[in-house]
Amino acid sequence: MSDKLLTVTSFTLTLIILFVGFFHQFEVGYSDYKRIKPVGGEGFYPGGYSVYHTEKEFLGSALYFYDGKEITQAMDMDFSKYSYVMVPGAKVKRMYYSIKSTLFDDESPSYAKARRFWKWCLFIEYQEPDKYMYIYQIDKNTRLRGFHGC
Repeated sequence: MSDKLLTVTSFTLTLIILFVGFFHQFEVGYSDYKRIKPVGGEGFYPGGYSVYHTEKEFLGSALYFYDGKEITQAMDMDFSKYSYVMVPGAKVKRMYYSIKSTLFDDESPSYAKARRFWKWCLFIEYQEPDKYMYIYQIDKNTRLRGFHGC
């Protein structure tokens, strides 16, 4: 093969790999979930979920202030191994992140976008809404971030 053909082929393969990587949605698996009835009987808020990586982060959140007792009674949290996703109002059908979604689909205000912090924006597809809160345990991944400031 000539050097020119090899260069064109390498360039084309590189572009294809970058293109596929840009759009690929990385699945986030969850190993456990608990369901609680929130104190305020809150409804379904698409994009209203939150991700916690440390106990300090969770204990300092508004969610802990309102529903912390019910959450801690429902699940023993181990922040050394896991991160936790709190989803109000509906069970999760699917969790994922991608380069494309992080760059273009993050609905957070510009000052709070995941990409500003070199993190991936976590996206959730929901099942039918109900009035419960769901607590999902995922493998520890401090690179994931939910929507902020909405």
